Amino acid sequence: MEEIFAFHITGFGKFCGVENNPSAELVSRLEKDRSSFEKTLGAHYDTNIIPVSTIDVQNYMLEDCIRDAKVQRSSSNCTDVWVHVGVHGSTDVFNLEEVGWNEADFRCPDERGFQPEKQPIWDGRDCSHSLRTSLPLGEILESLHDGEKETKVIAKLSTDAGRFLCNFIYYLQLQRVSQLREELGRHAHALFVHIPPAKAVPVDQQYLW
Repeated sequence: MEEIFAFHITGFGKFCGVENNPSAELVSRLEKDRSSFEKTLGAHYDTNIIPVSTIDVQNYMLEDCIRDAKVQRSSSNCTDVWVHVGVHGSTDVFNLEEVGWNEADFRCPDERGFQPEKQPIWDGRDCSHSLRTSLPLGEILESLHDGEKETKVIAKLSTDAGRFLCNFIYYLQLQRVSQLREELGRHAHALFVHIPPAKAVPVDQQYLW
């Protein structure tokens, strides 16, 4: 039976004075080019732009669970990959995040005014608890760097996704993926990618990466 890949890709909206979040623009472009990408990759994908707040992230997770249950994917031939994208203000490369941390420590309020300080994301676990992606990021990074010079992806591995909404959604997604794999035998993975701000690397260039 042919293996089917389904990618679930999200970006974030404005936050903390960042009115035009490049992650939203990149994901919106992917949505516009969906048919060509699905044909080229031989995979299905859906996209979402999530407002930068804990409530909206939790709502996304709930709605995604409901949507996923309705689809009732076969565990034998379908691999689901959740890819969340957010901007990192001090990088000029793509950061492939290996780890999500069980800590919410927001440097500024989210878009609904919530600003936790050193609080666990998952009750009952210490803030130092972490979850790691099941994807082979070392191999992925190597393959990204194997491209031609003009289109070569500039990326690195990272173990610090911050403690804002990027880390918040990543930790929750890694928890859900772990449950899908261990309890239901699903082929499921998650990844968070931090991208540079547009002033460091124009969005047009990032899209070519």
